[in-house]
Amino acid sequence: MDKRGIIISLLLISMIFLFSGCQKTEKVEGPERFLGTKEGVSLSFVSGKPLSQFSRGDSIPVEVVLKNGGEYDIPAGDLEVKLFGINLKSFNLPEEYQKVNSEVHGVNQFFTEPGEVRVNFGNLKYDEEIVSRSYAFTMRAKSCYRYQTNIESNICVGSTQAAETGAEKVCVIDGEKIKSGDVSSAPIQVTSLTEKLFGRDKLQIKFIVKNQGMGEVYLPETNCELPGEEGLIKVDVNPDDINCFFDDGENDKGIISLDNGAETVTCFRTVSVGEENYEDKINIKLTYKYVDRTSTTFNVFA
Repeated sequence: MDKRGIIISLLLISMIFLFSGCQKTEKVEGPERFLGTKEGVSLSFVSGKPLSQFSRGDSIPVEVVLKNGGEYDIPAGDLEVKLFGINLKSFNLPEEYQKVNSEVHGVNQFFTEPGEVRVNFGNLKYDEEIVSRSYAFTMRAKSCYRYQTNIESNICVGSTQAAETGAEKVCVIDGEKIKSGDVSSAPIQVTSLTEKLFGRDKLQIKFIVKNQGMGEVYLPETNCELPGEEGLIKVDVNPDDINCFFDDGENDKGIISLDNGAETVTCFRTVSVGEENYEDKINIKLTYKYVDRTSTTFNVFA
């Protein structure tokens, strides 16, 4: 091999080693668990259903569209919608909630667009006598659906004795634990999760739950027609050796009430005295019914 060939060969070998080295040291970031928006189910009247104006006696279709922009798949039968705000009998429209009898998927790695469903309420027809030239009406629609918010975050476990005697640290207990991708998209959000040492053998964990949507929240088994007390949510915390102070007692599961749209939940975990710190996972599941509204205005001419 001549001198030129040797140089070219050496250059090729160097490039191969350089490429291999880059491949070994490249850090591949995994996808985030959740998108973490405050989206739930959006509700709107379909354009032209009803029309913005029509004459007395006309038969006009009424339809709404619901889009699940959160990250929880709503099972069949867990989403209901009804009309209200006008005398539905005068317009020949149904007064009851209409159930969606199919699953409405959320946004995830398989579905990048919100799941969508339409509910047809039939045709309205106004036959009442109109004295003036026209009447203006505002018709409203209400959605009521069971939903979940899921939280998965890293926490640091340790003891006061280990912290104060110079034991090796692999994580930091103090500070905010919620990071991007820890909370699923839903109208009810966990906006903060913090820890601190408490006594010899306790780790205190606090998290803040907020209603960041425009609707109201109720217990998950609530009847949509008679929702009862507003602001109640079921909470399930894991690992189950974390005990929290809920409205109905101290446990790893319970009910909280959102006063003014927010609630701080205080929990404790017992640790071994002198236990060196380590990283762990905390999972929190919030389950509830959520009620939202929309409206449209139309004119009926004589």
